[in-house]
Amino acid sequence: MDCLALLLKRAVNYVGQATRKPSRQLSALETLPPELILCIADFLSGPDILCLGLCSHQLLGTISKENPASFLSQSKHKSKFKTETLIRIARDDPDVFCCLRCAKLQRLADIKHPASTDRNRYHSCPDISREHYDDILGPLWMLLGSWAGGVLYNFRHGHLAAVMQNHFRGSTRTITAEMLQYTQVTTNSPGVRDSVVTELVSVEGRVCSRSQDQTQRRDEGSTSASTLVLQVQNWTLFHDRPAMDSVMGELRLTKICAHECVGDAVRAGGWDVDVDLQLHREGLVLENQCCRACGVEFRVSLHSCGADGRAVVVTKWVDLGSGLDIDDVKWKRVLSGSEKRYLVTASPGDVSRLFQDASRVSSRDSDPTERNRSFLMGEEYRRLLHERTGGLFFSSVPYHWRVQSK
Repeated sequence: MDCLALLLKRAVNYVGQATRKPSRQLSALETLPPELILCIADFLSGPDILCLGLCSHQLLGTISKENPASFLSQSKHKSKFKTETLIRIARDDPDVFCCLRCAKLQRLADIKHPASTDRNRYHSCPDISREHYDDILGPLWMLLGSWAGGVLYNFRHGHLAAVMQNHFRGSTRTITAEMLQYTQVTTNSPGVRDSVVTELVSVEGRVCSRSQDQTQRRDEGSTSASTLVLQVQNWTLFHDRPAMDSVMGELRLTKICAHECVGDAVRAGGWDVDVDLQLHREGLVLENQCCRACGVEFRVSLHSCGADGRAVVVTKWVDLGSGLDIDDVKWKRVLSGSEKRYLVTASPGDVSRLFQDASRVSSRDSDPTERNRSFLMGEEYRRLLHERTGGLFFSSVPYHWRVQSK
């Protein structure tokens, strides 16, 4: 009888322990008086207060009880508040970032190279879905300088946000600035372009750091000392001695940004580029200029490719900002497309120096001129780059990786 009673007692204790909720140790913040918690909340921004309330039901109850008409009910439909909150939450998760295009948390692993076709066609985010990539030109396609958007490189804000999120987290598991590199050579398609012209475009990215006391950072409204700078270089290679109309026609088709073309910049610099091409001059370089509408910094030069001809080269630098601020004016300025022509102006070279300094810190080459020239001379691009239909050759693998793998 005693044994049966002991077994029943143990069974009752076991059932009680199984159904009893496990005790949770309160955090130091939850043990504070409600009045002190509310005082702390007064010094926090709206997204930080919301994150504080998400930590536990007790903290959420304290904030909501004392503020019946609080920011929680007032701001739940405001897209700006929602995006700011998601950006704040993404800081604590190394695998996600806040996509400002769809205002949702997205996986960093879903962001592919800007030239990649390996994307989920049915993804809900327009910056990730392959269907949107196939149908819509990227917002920066004019910076790539190619006619009719013929460059496969489709850089979107999701790439900027993902790269900068990885930079701030110190992660290299997904896309980084180094992985943004791309090179494409477009040969001539019959009936489309002049048969004596070959185009090359190369893209490289660097995460650059501004000094905290730099006034330009405050003036431009940036919220971060780190920024992503893209360097784009366009080559227009003339194989023969072209006529002046042919030269200027090609340069008018080569865009610098949404507001300027190479032909406008050449005229503004007082350069008789057609005469220099006819005389086979080389090594001529105009001073750095910039577009007053969007701030894109650029430099125009003339280079020889030996027996393959002469090339007009445009090197551009564009500061895209931190990628984590929904009010970052740098990204918005680059997107401000207009048919109106803006006069170019001399540039102090601040953006190009940022790119050069970041390249020096990472022991990378900041000038792709000789590398790109080597692709064009003797048509080496046919051997070194991947070929696609329509006379297009490309590579999205950084050049120094290819050299090391040989």
